[in-house]
Amino acid sequence: MDMFIKRLQELLDERDMTQRELAERIGVTEVTISRYIKGERKPRIDTVGKIAEAFGVSIDYLLGYSNIRNPYNNVKSDNQQSKNDKDDEFMSEEDLYIIEQFKKFLKQQRKMKRKKD
Repeated sequence: MDMFIKRLQELLDERDMTQRELAERIGVTEVTISRYIKGERKPRIDTVGKIAEAFGVSIDYLLGYSNIRNPYNNVKSDNQQSKNDKDDEFMSEEDLYIIEQFKKFLKQQRKMKRKKD
């Protein structure tokens, strides 16, 4: 599977975002997003940039050139950085990865619960 397709689907799932919601955010049709996911169509580079921006990840991550979602995430102004963000400075990459995995787990649990209700 193409890494772009895998990452796009993964990001949609993580954020509980529909193809329609993403399409509206980036100014394309829902059918276009569907075709990206099915591998029937490749997005233009400007569209890749809009998708990356919508998810807060780098283009390199989205295309599979990097496993770091946003290398610029740690560059924040004093106004943006909260106490919790400062705690991240003391966490290893592995710690942050585990936290991300736990967040995915919690989202999946919520999604399963909604299906039951």
